[in-house]
Amino acid sequence: MGELDEAWALALSEAERRARLAGRADVAEYLSLKNSNDLLRKAGVDWLLAEFTVLAGEANRAGASIQIATQEGHRFPTGTSMMVGHLLTLTNGVRTLYVEAGWPRAPRDGVVRGGDSRRRTSVTSESKGRTRNCS
Repeated sequence: MGELDEAWALALSEAERRARLAGRADVAEYLSLKNSNDLLRKAGVDWLLAEFTVLAGEANRAGASIQIATQEGHRFPTGTSMMVGHLLTLTNGVRTLYVEAGWPRAPRDGVVRGGDSRRRTSVTSESKGRTRNCS
């Protein structure tokens, strides 16, 4: 688990503990549900990024020269909300595939209608100077 995820889980756990001590079962239940949902979101994001990484590794073993980079705590917009999560960058020559995955972590990040986690993929080609969103 990344440092950001650990800090967030610790803060939620502490808030849930304080809510229980204060007799606020409703708040404690909400925070417990949020923590469970965050764990499911994290599992989904980890799976998605692992699949892309495994495929890139297999291609490299077959002779490709894909460079793999990851960034934790990456922020990207979806509508009026801000997703917080991970960025996986796969580069082969002049082409780059970006895989972004995350969800709003704090109230200031906004709300996502129709679900609460998002992924976005885009491809760039330096020779053409174009970006194409694949999501």
